[in-house]
Amino acid sequence: MKIAGNNKGLITGLIVIIVLLAGGGGYLLWRVNQKDTLAPTDSSASQERCVDRCTGPCTQNWPFQPPDQCTNDAYKGCTGWVSGGGEFKGCCTYERVCEVTAYYITYIAGPGGSVTNAGQNNVPPGGSISSTATANAGFVFDKWSDGKTTATRTDSNVNADATYTASFKAVAPQTYYITYVAGPGGSVTNAGKNSVPSGGSISSTATANAGFVFDKWSDGKTTATRTDSNVNADATYTASFKAVAPQTYTLKYSVTPYTSGGIVGGTLSGNLNQTVAKGGDGTPVTFVPNKGSYCQASILEWLVNGVKDTTVTGNTRQEKNVQSNMVIEGKSGFIWTTDDTTFRYYAGAHGQIKLGNGAPSTSPITLTFTKGKPCPGTLAVTAVPSSGYRFSHWNDTVKGTKDTGPLAEANPRSDIISVSGGYVPNIAVTAIFVSSSGCGDGVCSNGENISTCPGDCSPVCGDGVCSAGENNSSCPVDCGTTVPQTGIFDDSRNIIATGVLFLTVGISWSYISLLPGKAYEIFSSTSEKIKERSSTKKMVARREKLERKLTKKK
Repeated sequence: MKIAGNNKGLITGLIVIIVLLAGGGGYLLWRVNQKDTLAPTDSSASQERCVDRCTGPCTQNWPFQPPDQCTNDAYKGCTGWVSGGGEFKGCCTYERVCEVTAYYITYIAGPGGSVTNAGQNNVPPGGSISSTATANAGFVFDKWSDGKTTATRTDSNVNADATYTASFKAVAPQTYYITYVAGPGGSVTNAGKNSVPSGGSISSTATANAGFVFDKWSDGKTTATRTDSNVNADATYTASFKAVAPQTYTLKYSVTPYTSGGIVGGTLSGNLNQTVAKGGDGTPVTFVPNKGSYCQASILEWLVNGVKDTTVTGNTRQEKNVQSNMVIEGKSGFIWTTDDTTFRYYAGAHGQIKLGNGAPSTSPITLTFTKGKPCPGTLAVTAVPSSGYRFSHWNDTVKGTKDTGPLAEANPRSDIISVSGGYVPNIAVTAIFVSSSGCGDGVCSNGENISTCPGDCSPVCGDGVCSAGENNSSCPVDCGTTVPQTGIFDDSRNIIATGVLFLTVGISWSYISLLPGKAYEIFSSTSEKIKERSSTKKMVARREKLERKLTKKK
């Protein structure tokens, strides 16, 4: 082929092309061998991750930036200023870190609050992390250092170190009002409107009146005492109460002897079985002693439900503010009201004596009394006869004769509480016992009558003896005209009158009974009794015989 043109120009062009190709290839070869040059086989997924991280603190102050904080951005994080060429220069020292597996996300709370995930947090490249700023009492959240104004933040797709600071602003303290109200039937503490600072607390207790019980608060709480904490709003709470049926209690009073076997010596006056509403008062009850006693009866002790009550003394008591059922027992004893004296009791032959419910003994019993002091012997002394004997009376021990006092035949004998007769000091008596069989034993036995044993047998019409109180009218059988044992009556009028009297009595008796047979049986029984018990029957028989003779003569 023929090439036109100047051969010199052609050669020059070839030389230039060769130089350009050689120079470009050499540059490419050099560039490939540099450290920051990607190999032809590298992809974007394997690109190197690097970050500049602070290694030292700032040494100079900058008035408009944080004085001691470095970040990966030298301009934002450093506070030094060097007037060289009109540019910012960092005061922090950095090192470049490549192949980063985690970035540092730091959350800091400024004064007046707190943050979650506080401090430095390691976040993998492309990862995310969150933090919430919470204000203390008296503060509110303002913003984060990067300008975000939401208290909760989420930092996503992290690819660099970063620090975020939450700032807070002080606020004026807030005051709220908590009002407590008592419904009908009760009361509440801290009643009415109460001022409470924001976040503060306050309490109230509901108390029911008599006849009511606490029900609940208006917000549903069922405990009488409530505490409202962390107050952040006004509120009103009302306590409600329920009426209940009135509760009642019983009061039962009685009086018993102070000592075992003793004598009460009086009665209780007043309502002895009371029903009282809870918290109410009972009516007074008074012990009224018997009159005329030298050993004056009194209440020496009160028992309430079996326990000695030391709050009440004397003979009158009244229960107040009753809160339970009560059994009140007055223990009655005696106080000696006259001069000092001694009573002595002795057992005579064929018997023993005992004090109260004590065991019988032949030993003497001595009771000593001191004026104004409790009587030691308010118990009766009893005479106990031996078998075959009975108590007769008390003998004056000094005189040896029957006691002349009103208690001479009393068994048991209670001198110190006697209400009859006068007081006799220094009594000394002996119990006398007599045989319980034969005349003088107090029993009108067979074979004994008013004539043979007047001490045992009382006068009876028909016993043949016209005793005191009997006469010809009231008991003609015993007190009629006496018929002679022998001879013939000259006074026929008396004989006829006597016959007519007996005939009239017989006819009247038969008429009243209406049964002649029964009348005869009664008449015969009466005749037999008269025949057995006296000599009157013989006299009547002789009169009947004489009457028959006289009738025949006529």
